[in-house]
Amino acid sequence: IIILGEIRDPETARNAVKAGETGHLVLGTLHTNDVPSAINRLRDLEVPANELVYLIRSVLVQNLIRTICKHCHGAGCPVCSGTGYSGRTIVSECVYFKNDKEVRDKMNGERWWPTMLDDAILKMEEGITDAKEVIRVFGEEARERVGHLLKENK
Repeated sequence: IIILGEIRDPETARNAVKAGETGHLVLGTLHTNDVPSAINRLRDLEVPANELVYLIRSVLVQNLIRTICKHCHGAGCPVCSGTGYSGRTIVSECVYFKNDKEVRDKMNGERWWPTMLDDAILKMEEGITDAKEVIRVFGEEARERVGHLLKENK
């Protein structure tokens, strides 16, 4: 098993590919916002698509969002310094590619897994975070998806 702290240059990407080709399990980090961006980042680092098809098997992308203060339920109190938030939780998107065909499908633009925004909206619906925080982290795409909830809360 080879763990790479960060793959950020073509040489490191090449070494990761070589290790994978010789049967090693390679785990590495990239700074990207979603699964498609992770694969595109590897392509930008000169990893040929035909090699990715045979080597990549899973991608996990994660971020942190603030959680609603359990003491005041988001109203603001001394515990959360009046912010309404206390702590953070992970939002993520993960895909496991069962075979080469699924990797090719992804490279052709298909998406069949829940996105990180889907996970954030689920956490919002569960009361772990709120629409304001989801929009702060995910921007306009989130605003469009949760806009009707904001109107109901006003």
